[in-house]
Amino acid sequence: MAIRISTVLLLLTVPLTFASDGDLFFDQILDHFDPENDATFRQRYFEDTTYCDSALLRTSALPSTCPIFLYICGEATCAGIPNDYIREYARKFDAIVVTPEHRYYGRSSPFEELTYENLTYLSSRQAINDLAVFRNFYQGVFNAKHKLSDGSENPWITFGPGFDSSFPT
Repeated sequence: MAIRISTVLLLLTVPLTFASDGDLFFDQILDHFDPENDATFRQRYFEDTTYCDSALLRTSALPSTCPIFLYICGEATCAGIPNDYIREYARKFDAIVVTPEHRYYGRSSPFEELTYENLTYLSSRQAINDLAVFRNFYQGVFNAKHKLSDGSENPWITFGPGFDSSFPT
């Protein structure tokens, strides 16, 4: 029993590493439910294209065959794509991993101050719609990068802690 406990303690003290190279940003819609409100904010996201890029170089696979794993960080600052089981799955399936940071956390806050009025846009409904907008944005970025003009759609799979991974893509 002592070996198991010390093994668990050792695992808890190993610092988590991240696979993403740096911060990326795109303009996210502030209010998905008010068509009159055209305000946006910069939402941070991370990407790791290592395994898809490698597969495209070594095979004749089409870019649209690379699955895109959408890792949902949850309600916290997102430090990047964890270098854990998600990357192992990405390697196995030649996938891309992307993760947007949740609105109002980390570097994705639409406002400098968190007043009651500013927190109006912090809701699960807004966050779910953020994911849909991000998915469309990133698919467009991917298609442009690979010169796909036929409206190609990659398969998308979600991952994340807790209920976050249960959002449909």
